[in-house]
Amino acid sequence: MKKGKITKLILALPVGPPEAAAELRKMVDDFICLEVPAYFGAVGAFYEDFTQVSDDEVVEMLERSVAGAASEEEPNG
Repeated sequence: MKKGKITKLILALPVGPPEAAAELRKMVDDFICLEVPAYFGAVGAFYEDFTQVSDDEVVEMLERSVAGAASEEEPNG
């Protein structure tokens, strides 16, 4: 999973299923997961508010993220 010039890869999750946590832990230098319940079920069960996000909202967030990353790469002045 580590590629390029990364010197240390840290993955932090609020909650995750045991099987996924075990696999992800192998792929990173540091793995932080606040809760790894024996029975996972659905991720929404671990949140007070897990309101769905529309496709349009996701596209908008991704476009803003790409635009922000592009502006950070531009040389200053």
